[in-house]
Amino acid sequence: MSNHRHAYHWFGCILVSERAYQSDPKHNVIAIDDSTFLTIWEDQGNDELPLGVDAKVIGFEQAPYENGSVERPNCECMFLAIGHTFTEGWQWYGTTVPPIETTDLELRNVVFADAMRRAYDISLPEPLPMIGVASEH
Repeated sequence: MSNHRHAYHWFGCILVSERAYQSDPKHNVIAIDDSTFLTIWEDQGNDELPLGVDAKVIGFEQAPYENGSVERPNCECMFLAIGHTFTEGWQWYGTTVPPIETTDLELRNVVFADAMRRAYDISLPEPLPMIGVASEH
């Protein structure tokens, strides 16, 4: 039997819109202003993220807007995994995500942080933690 989830493992954090959700540093969830979040969401969907930045949609939760467009009641908050050096696996019971192997972690962290500042004018906590989630599909 499977649990029908994708598992991700990467260096970075989880982004949400501060209008829909609060930061939760314990779980590496960072709330940013709504317009910046929607820009990143659209860039991710259009494959227009800056060099050194990767993002994955990892979940939805009840909140006051839906999918980066029009305000609607009782819709969903979007969660984006953002960072670099993603590894992904189809998670069956008992399996794990392959470990991330990188010898240039410090350089990748610098490139990612610089790209986020330049493209979106946001600074994220450093050093970037290595985190993982499983998202429903």
